Amino acid sequence: ITDVMLPGLSGPEMVSHLLIRQPSLKVLYMSGHTADALAQRGGFAGMPLLEKPFTQEKLVEALKTVFQK
Repeated sequence: ITDVMLPGLSGPEMVSHLLIRQPSLKVLYMSGHTADALAQRGGFAGMPLLEKPFTQEKLVEALKTVFQK
């Protein structure tokens, strides 16, 4: 689980580095920005996203979705 916006390196950039070492890595992004807003910035469409704030139930639901893939 990583935020989309991180200081110095974005979540997707960090994940791309991690996927080199662990190609089967499962990733769930979270953000205070909506999926639509992130998609407009480019390169984020179709990625699993948990919008903040979220409940424990939403977190569990999102994790189940990511690990079923």
